[in-house]
Amino acid sequence: MNRILVVAGGTGGHIVPGLALAASIIERGGSVEFLSIERNREYPGLSGGAFPVHFYDAPPFPSGPLALFGFVWKLWRAVRRARHLFQERDVQALVVMGGYPGFPALLAARISGRPFFLCEQNAVAGRVTRLFAKRARVVFLNLPLAQDLPGATLEHTGNPLRPALLAAANQVRESQSRGAPCVLVLGGSQGAVQLNEIVLGLVPELEARGVRLLWQCGERNLDSVSGRLPAGLKNSVELFGYRAGIESLFLEADVLFARAGAGVISEGLVFGLPMLLVPYPFAADNHQKANARILAEAGAAVVIDQRDNDPAATRRELLSLLDDPERRARMAASARRLARPEAAAVIAERVLENLRGAGQPGQ
Repeated sequence: MNRILVVAGGTGGHIVPGLALAASIIERGGSVEFLSIERNREYPGLSGGAFPVHFYDAPPFPSGPLALFGFVWKLWRAVRRARHLFQERDVQALVVMGGYPGFPALLAARISGRPFFLCEQNAVAGRVTRLFAKRARVVFLNLPLAQDLPGATLEHTGNPLRPALLAAANQVRESQSRGAPCVLVLGGSQGAVQLNEIVLGLVPELEARGVRLLWQCGERNLDSVSGRLPAGLKNSVELFGYRAGIESLFLEADVLFARAGAGVISEGLVFGLPMLLVPYPFAADNHQKANARILAEAGAAVVIDQRDNDPAATRRELLSLLDDPERRARMAASARRLARPEAAAVIAERVLENLRGAGQPGQ
């Protein structure tokens, strides 16, 4: 049996697809070990699963020369931990979901002769992907890349999605003209302060139009946002921080208003939702702007540049979408054409096929 180490940590944007991929590998007869970083020990879904979960102290890349010594020391310890896992658990290959948490494991794989695969969620390849792409068996892409990766074997597969979310997306949605439109606002489990401010300014006008809001404002922001909502408007607004089973809210929504992280746009596409995206302007390599541009060029999203700091533009675009069901229908069709609901299955099968065809892995 092929035992594969899936490495994912940092944020849900890496962990959630990693868990989905791990489940798909097991469904296809593979064996999975999961490796994340220490600060993710309490992350939902990383305990009580169908596979062992391990942790190590992978350091983020240093921001300056003063941090370099500590980085090297922690990196050496993390590489040693990963190599020990390879031997102790008889790991034959790695799949790394991106980000700095995979860096020590990839170094250990190079030292130990284990083959590895990379999953790149964003339209701009991250540093770890750029460093190891040429040596990877395959780099699985969620979106077309904005830059070349010379010498790498690339496959456009999409982003692995949770089985529960895919099951919900397969349900027949009611007609988009079923009544008052609904806007789903997703700022991430921690909330996005800028998005919250934009939405707070829109609430009175949305209420006057009979628009419902399903609004993830973040756990830490619940009290402050709730306290700023006029009492008479709270009936049309459902606030929440983190929520398991968020797929039910996707089924209710007519428009998704969010940042442009890979996870949220992958989920929006599979539900066929028109999107109004406000890319986070300080994301590494401005990758959210690149993600959003791909959806906009395909006709699935409208993009607002937050650097312009023009709330009027956001208001104008959102109200335009809400007032135009035919436009929303066209955007929904474009979103479904971009969706890759089979991503987890395709990647799992490709990894297992690659290892079976190569015999005993070696890199």
